[in-house]
Amino acid sequence: MRKKRVYQILARSGLINSKKEAESLIKEGKIKAGSRRINSLNYFINPKKELLKIKDKVVIPRKEKIYLLFNKLKGVETKKQEISRFLDFEDSIKKTIFPVGRLDKDSEGLLILTNDGNLTDKILNPKRKLEKIYLIKTKNELREDDMNKLRGGINIQMEERGLVHKYKTLPCKINKIGFNNYEMRIIEGKKRQIRRMMKSVGNEVITLKRIGIGKLRLDKIKDGYYKKVELREIIDAISC
Repeated sequence: MRKKRVYQILARSGLINSKKEAESLIKEGKIKAGSRRINSLNYFINPKKELLKIKDKVVIPRKEKIYLLFNKLKGVETKKQEISRFLDFEDSIKKTIFPVGRLDKDSEGLLILTNDGNLTDKILNPKRKLEKIYLIKTKNELREDDMNKLRGGINIQMEERGLVHKYKTLPCKINKIGFNNYEMRIIEGKKRQIRRMMKSVGNEVITLKRIGIGKLRLDKIKDGYYKKVELREIIDAISC
């Protein structure tokens, strides 16, 4: 059996609420593999050879895989604790479900929720270049020259680990669909990327809604609601 990270097993168990809680348990020496104390969530173990325990209680990962398409509301943070209040599952199952990728607090729209860590790796792998589709309303009208700059890739200010640096975005697609309204398609997902791109052409995002990931579409899912889907639907949708 392939070895698994300690946090991967804990996240699927339904016994913890967050990574922060798991880190606290690690510091308190309450997580063990067999009789050995674990001092890192990134530690790998073979679950068939070493039983992972929390406070001497054996951790059993749930085998049921859940796949949801969720319409995130504006003002809701992309955190497991925030998202879980919208889910109609028993608490032990809610604790295993997490969002794949992110949407900033001021944005809304399509999120994939799951308890399948392998799917997360497939979706977030940058080599896949998965297209994401957004509807955007801007403060001012974008000139054709601005849109051409965005289409070709534009320098934005990025902040990582407290350091600010320039990053050139990959080419994207953007088209006007109404007064100050645009459809934008990108194949990467840097933090607040679209907002930073608009700022680089002297504009500002008023509303931002993601309506598609690969071939998956938000369609008629109401705000704050979700739709259960099968793994094959997601695999087919991201294999484009």
